[in-house]
Amino acid sequence: MNATSGLKRGDTMDNPRPGGEMKSRDPSEPTKSQLLPLGGAFQELLTKPFFWPGVIACLGLTLMWATLGRGGMTYPATVGKVPVAVPLYYLVIGTLLTAAGTFAVYRMAGKPKAWWTLPAVIAFVAVLTESPVMGVLQMLFGIVGPSASDGSIIGGFAYSMFRAALPEEVLKAIPVAIGVYIGARLITRLPSQHPGRQLAVLEPLDGLLIGAAAGFGFAFNETLFDYVPRQMLNNADVVSGMLELLRAKGISVTLPAPGKTSLARLAQELYAVMSDTFGRDVAQLQLNRIITRTPSAGLELLLPRLLGNVFGHAAYAGVFGYFIGLAAMKPGNRTKTLLTGLAIACSMHALWNAAAGNSSLFMFAIALAAFVMLSVCAIKARQLSPERSQLIASQIVEPGPRPQAGSVSPQAGSVAPPAGPVAPMLAVVPPMARPVAPMPAPTPAKVAPPPAAASITWDDDSNQRFLEIGSARIPAAVGARLWERQAPGATASRGDGVIAEVNANPNDPGVLGLKNLSLQSWAVTLAGGAQRELAPGRSIKLEAGMTLAIGDLVAHVR
Repeated sequence: MNATSGLKRGDTMDNPRPGGEMKSRDPSEPTKSQLLPLGGAFQELLTKPFFWPGVIACLGLTLMWATLGRGGMTYPATVGKVPVAVPLYYLVIGTLLTAAGTFAVYRMAGKPKAWWTLPAVIAFVAVLTESPVMGVLQMLFGIVGPSASDGSIIGGFAYSMFRAALPEEVLKAIPVAIGVYIGARLITRLPSQHPGRQLAVLEPLDGLLIGAAAGFGFAFNETLFDYVPRQMLNNADVVSGMLELLRAKGISVTLPAPGKTSLARLAQELYAVMSDTFGRDVAQLQLNRIITRTPSAGLELLLPRLLGNVFGHAAYAGVFGYFIGLAAMKPGNRTKTLLTGLAIACSMHALWNAAAGNSSLFMFAIALAAFVMLSVCAIKARQLSPERSQLIASQIVEPGPRPQAGSVSPQAGSVAPPAGPVAPMLAVVPPMARPVAPMPAPTPAKVAPPPAAASITWDDDSNQRFLEIGSARIPAAVGARLWERQAPGATASRGDGVIAEVNANPNDPGVLGLKNLSLQSWAVTLAGGAQRELAPGRSIKLEAGMTLAIGDLVAHVR
């Protein structure tokens, strides 16, 4: 009987398929969901890891066009006693570069955090850099170290170690230390939904993430509010414009001999003369007009400083944060652990400062070493993490396995030819003298399912299931766990904080389920809409489209 015999002539009703896709009667004709992909895919798009970074990049691009070439759109900065109006365009570019670098380190570490956690650390350290704490640290370490550099790399290393590396790395470690205190003293007192739990440092991965964010915050402030304004003054065109303005008023200025002072220092002295001559307000207005004639001043410094954070400030602070988190996780001989991390971070920092401007090859080697050190710390931190099974898979540090020779392709369903010489497929069978009873057919061996991909990235096209709850994205692998802190309102029955665990069906290891290890029953909605209740101690098969009400949140199986 024809499968379509029940349809009337001219009937155009489509047959629904699981997942909402509508299949046309004609297989060569595009389906409705293919013609209108936005309708069926928009909700799924919101869950993809690339969506919100794309939205932020789009917003940043719009702000760049809105502020480009607008001389009146500035933010204030001060160099010595000279007020400098920096184009707002610079601030937009700096924010975008900082956000991109932070997201790269977040993907490298792969530990889910609330969206506001790392931006909050960046803002905190940016403000802390302007506080008296920075001056106090520089004064304390400056007492011990040399007062000047002799111009050599060794002399520059010693000077930078005490004048820059030690005070700056200690400053960037403050939010990591606060996180250790929260994790050791306060986390048991905080409610399950308290935001402070996101800042707790319980393991090296926490320390690396918060430390790297602190490095981005320090570099953001130092670049946009110190180095860029200083570079804008350290410009021959700006100094020439100030001289012409003073000479037009009949004021002669004696310039120092070449090489005796920097252009930025000379600009500060000329501004003092302009303030005495025209008044402070007029002098500031005239200086801003002169600076706007050189729109690229400062931009050439902003780009390499903020683009290189993963090889610089963020790398040093992330490495030190790894060691702080390691000391929190394994407190035995923690002094040795902390001093080792501080020595490594400060040595890379001081070497970079000593090499800057002296040798491009040496600068490349130090930058590469910092990036490699941050990367290996991220790999080791992921291996040490108690929540390793719940980390976001990332190709940055853990590429997926390559298919082996002779393996079955999950896309094509065909067997790849084995490597090496091919064995003959036909063999000569000697004639039988008499008929032989046929041998019983061997029982087919149960073939274990292929291992799930080790890395799920942008498109997430693999067949591996995920459990999404709040900000956590847990791969459905045997042994993966869900903790109390990830599902506020749920209480672990065993007192160890674990409220759910992925297990395998004992009769069919390829079928995965989720076991309720909490004290509460969960309301489960299957993909087809059927309702069930999962009692404590019971398991349920994981299927795409299923939702589970766990505590105060709803978990989705993707």
